[in-house]
Amino acid sequence: MELLAPAGSLAAFEAALAEGADAVYVGAPGFNARALASDFSFAEMAAMIDLAHRSGKRLYVAMNSLVREDEIGRAVEVLSLFARLQPDALIIQDLGLLYIARRFFPTLVLHA
Repeated sequence: MELLAPAGSLAAFEAALAEGADAVYVGAPGFNARALASDFSFAEMAAMIDLAHRSGKRLYVAMNSLVREDEIGRAVEVLSLFARLQPDALIIQDLGLLYIARRFFPTLVLHA
């Protein structure tokens, strides 16, 4: 069993790690379904991935909004950034985005 906690802020992320979560999920900037959560910068996400891994924990990124046609280019840019950052998994809802991620970013671990 895995205890997975959401984190909409850096304080929530740090608290989840400190209080025993096995994994934490955060929203992808501009592409997450958590309207009230803060968007983290990619530099902050890189630091959170590093801290989670150094703590023996996992970090998942929710890229779980439905992507409009006019957002596809930006979504691909975001996927490319995550392919470099290597979170433990992306949580994806949009089937078109899932196809793009599998086809062009095979190193990404995907949860749908």
